[in-house]
Amino acid sequence: IDVWDLSGIEIVSIHVDGDMAFVHQRGQAAFKPASRPFSTGFLDDIGVSEGKFIEYTQFVDSFQIAKVAGPA
Repeated sequence: IDVWDLSGIEIVSIHVDGDMAFVHQRGQAAFKPASRPFSTGFLDDIGVSEGKFIEYTQFVDSFQIAKVAGPA
């Protein structure tokens, strides 16, 4: 994560359903070595039980990330 500039990403919405929360984020991100900003979005799926995080999954456009970051 140290090579990404996510300072242009903002929370669009938060939806809570029982013990699950869904956080939609979007905005401008940049891959620091290339310094090319691009529009993107994320969806975080967060599970909570007894006031503690028990599950966290982040969905991103992996093809877009691969194009920006280049070959590993």
